[in-house]
Amino acid sequence: MPKRFLTAPVYPAFAWFFSFAINPLTEEDVKEGIISDHHIELKNSQKKHDLPTLRLITVAYTDREDQAREMLLLTTLMDIPAWMIAVIYQHRWQVELFFRWLKTSAHFSHFFSESESGMTLQVNVMMIALLLIAIDTGARPSRYDYAIMSDVYSGETDFDVGLKIAARRRKERQRAADLARKKRNK
Repeated sequence: MPKRFLTAPVYPAFAWFFSFAINPLTEEDVKEGIISDHHIELKNSQKKHDLPTLRLITVAYTDREDQAREMLLLTTLMDIPAWMIAVIYQHRWQVELFFRWLKTSAHFSHFFSESESGMTLQVNVMMIALLLIAIDTGARPSRYDYAIMSDVYSGETDFDVGLKIAARRRKERQRAADLARKKRNK
């Protein structure tokens, strides 16, 4: 079974869970807000599900309104300390933002390969292309920059022409943004 993180509340199809081991908390666990760390089995009355032993970690945190909250993390990762699982979950949003940026900047919509090496190659090529665009244009690449530079790198457009087009488009976008800002301030 692949290693995955699930956030609770525990699935409603399961009537209860059985905790058969309580892991002692380390100093690092307490420092990161871990309240409890249990090995559990999920049970239901139908017994249709053959699930592996899971780990239920309760983490204390403060939400945006400064309210104390608790989050349940359910995972199959048994060999990683509870505090590290909490930190990994805390940083998951950065991964989401990275792929959002990749999708919006490079027109990334799906992987062309299902193998790990194919996916890694595709992400690396897109990263290199976006970095080259940033170096060439001296600005954060937009979707339009990526489209123009893709034409340049494929040989459909001359490099100097592509740079001029991208620069002109950036100036047009800046003028439009300035005009919109002036209209809002009136």
